[in-house]
Amino acid sequence: MQEKFKKALKLVYDRFFCYETEMFYEFVTDETNNAWHHLPKVDEIKRIYPNPTGWGTGMEDSAMNGGSVIEAFILAYETYKDQNLKEFIYSVFNGLMRCRASSRDRGFIARSVSPFDKKSFYPESSRDQYTHWIYGVLKFYDSALCLDEHKEMIKDALVNIAKKCE
Repeated sequence: MQEKFKKALKLVYDRFFCYETEMFYEFVTDETNNAWHHLPKVDEIKRIYPNPTGWGTGMEDSAMNGGSVIEAFILAYETYKDQNLKEFIYSVFNGLMRCRASSRDRGFIARSVSPFDKKSFYPESSRDQYTHWIYGVLKFYDSALCLDEHKEMIKDALVNIAKKCE
């Protein structure tokens, strides 16, 4: 089972995970490598092209994907004690925190962040992005991997999300 998990993890690493932003993107452009050159450029995001959510671009579900997979990696780490998984989990957490991209709206969770400047994002998100993001960070919070500094970041984020919901 561990070998099958490692094979699946390698696929995730190689095809969908961008180490620069620590996020999962979609719509890879070839069969063997992760390739981000097809994602919207910073000027397109600023012009809100092709739409305010970034639907159909490969940048629309990074918060949701990261929030969904972090639990699986936490469970795998607890099972196999593989230190590489520990570092990857921290990286996925960093990507989730990067989705808190807006300095103007601290309760906003961006769907994704551009791999080109590591900060541009589309202006609209959705409940499913928030739901999976919150689920993922809470699973991380409750894990043995979560350090006090992470817990403070999570608390701050959740308070700001709650204030936005008011």
